[in-house]
Amino acid sequence: MKKVRLNNDELKIPEKKKEKYARELGRIYKKNGILTVNNVLREAKNKKSPLYDYYDWNDKSASQKWREHQTRILINTVEIIVENKKIPKYEMIKVEVKNNRNYKVVKGYKDYYDIVSNEEYKAQIITQALGELKCWQAKYENYLKEFGSIFQAISLTERRLRKKKKKKWQNKKQKRHKK
Repeated sequence: MKKVRLNNDELKIPEKKKEKYARELGRIYKKNGILTVNNVLREAKNKKSPLYDYYDWNDKSASQKWREHQTRILINTVEIIVENKKIPKYEMIKVEVKNNRNYKVVKGYKDYYDIVSNEEYKAQIITQALGELKCWQAKYENYLKEFGSIFQAISLTERRLRKKKKKKWQNKKQKRHKK
């Protein structure tokens, strides 16, 4: 039997809990023949459920988290039309923000036009997009026959971007030595 675990590292769940949650989701699946949000929540509400500690059962903090989630959805629904294509007006990136005398890195949304006019922001979006493509490729790697040419294009793009980044780094290094 294959080892089953959650793979979303963004959730910052310890490995032991990932496995525990994955096993419990498997149990719920076997019990119901399908996983739905409602049948998982119904099981998780039981304080003895392995999933219970995953959720925030405090209504005040949970409602704040829900409003934050709704806000992200709202921001992500705004689109603009560029060259007859709908694209997101805002993208999530990391920026340095000056707070009093200190700088700190903050994740937030920047406007499309601000991103395309700033090489650092643009590089973040390209890196993020490539990461998403690599995740998609890993998810569908068993469908090589159907997606082989797409996988090749992803690998080619990755190599080109790596070369471009290396060349840019070398140019910066040369400029520093000239000074």
